[in-house]
Amino acid sequence: MNKSPFVARTRGQEPSAHNSQTDQFLEQDGDRQLNAISDKVRAIKEMSTGIKKDIVETSSMLDQMERGMSSTSGMLQGSIARLTNLSHTATTRQMMMFIGGVVVAFVGLYYLLSGAFS
Repeated sequence: MNKSPFVARTRGQEPSAHNSQTDQFLEQDGDRQLNAISDKVRAIKEMSTGIKKDIVETSSMLDQMERGMSSTSGMLQGSIARLTNLSHTATTRQMMMFIGGVVVAFVGLYYLLSGAFS
């Protein structure tokens, strides 16, 4: 009779029965590990899908901001061109009235906004 440690650990069971139990245990353990890996892969996939969605939304928002900035830049360039034209064609009195109007408008806005937030 073979007195190997493997056979001794089986406590009288046939080696093939022990191998079957070991195989079954290993298969169950492999299934558990496979399920754990599947869960982790699913979580990573969901995170990557969420990241992609955030990137698309952010890209869209940046595109809208770029269009808005381009539009604002165009309006500012037009305003500067008109002011430059006004400064070349206007008399001193007209320029003083324009500057005074701008100052009054800013002071008025300041008082309106500071009163609203107090």
